[in-house]
Amino acid sequence: MARTLGRNRRHASAIHDGVRDMADYKLYLSEAGTHARRPEENTELELELVDNNTLERLKVRAVVASSFDRLPDADRLWLYPKGAINPLEQNPWAIRILEMMEDEPAEAPTAPRQKTSLGRMRGGMLEALIRQREQKEKQEGE
Repeated sequence: MARTLGRNRRHASAIHDGVRDMADYKLYLSEAGTHARRPEENTELELELVDNNTLERLKVRAVVASSFDRLPDADRLWLYPKGAINPLEQNPWAIRILEMMEDEPAEAPTAPRQKTSLGRMRGGMLEALIRQREQKEKQEGE
């Protein structure tokens, strides 16, 4: 299930007093080092981003470019190589999010139910029978 972004998009930039506030996103690349493969430019891609403000993981359909000249009115996208703390480049890329894609809810794995052993069942029954007998003896003794 996907959600198309319109004027009231939740994770995108906003306009305040005529000045556009850009949103910041991180994209973690699958390879490490400075030779990490960058995303294809000016093509619709499905990406998993991190919103810099909320640290929320987002699955999106977006278009990216290495400069804002190629993609005007876009948000900032910082590229991070796998396992890196600092961005790959000093200047951010441009990203225009076209659609937010909602994750399919994953079913939580459940632990297999262990059968109660016969010894435990007998122990519980014996305890119950002993308690009943003690209560009965107490009532008869009164």
